Amino acid sequence: MDCNSLPTLQNIAMMKVIALLCNVWERQLPMVYGGFVDFHLSQLSLPAPVEKELATTVRRTCSMLKKFYGIHQTFSTHLCYRCQCLKEILKSVQFWAFWTSDSPLVELNIVKGLIRYQRLSAVFRLILACEYRFEDDVPLLWKKLPVFVQSYFFRPDMPIQVIRSTNVIIYQELWKFCDDLEDFRQTLEKHQ
Repeated sequence: MDCNSLPTLQNIAMMKVIALLCNVWERQLPMVYGGFVDFHLSQLSLPAPVEKELATTVRRTCSMLKKFYGIHQTFSTHLCYRCQCLKEILKSVQFWAFWTSDSPLVELNIVKGLIRYQRLSAVFRLILACEYRFEDDVPLLWKKLPVFVQSYFFRPDMPIQVIRSTNVIIYQELWKFCDDLEDFRQTLEKHQ
């Protein structure tokens, strides 16, 4: 067993505090959370270095949640009624597994884990895959969506990266039904 991969007691405690603060934060969904973090951390009576490290990590976590919330809001009114995506993110091991690393790839590793996290809606996972350009995951998630949900991705108010990623899939599907390049071009013109 590799002891280096085990989180320290301090990391475990920090993750627990972050999870509790993020649960409160998620209920309130503030757009500015600096004062929120400072206020709640000051209530814990922690040593200054620990409080500073925890504040940095909580801000990073809240920033990422805010980003996920923004991505989620771009489509939730059309595609994800009464979903629990943000609550599921806070519960997921994938979200917390990479916080002990200082790697610049932390966010990408978290997103990759969330894309595979089955308790999140397939729509949200598809949007994450598109936004973060995990192109190998897009076709797999697309196939999990019912046709009526896929049709929502043709809306002009979808984020540009989502439109680009899903158009590639649509073009690949159209190509299967065409005899040659000219037939494909004509089919595209009919559908635009």
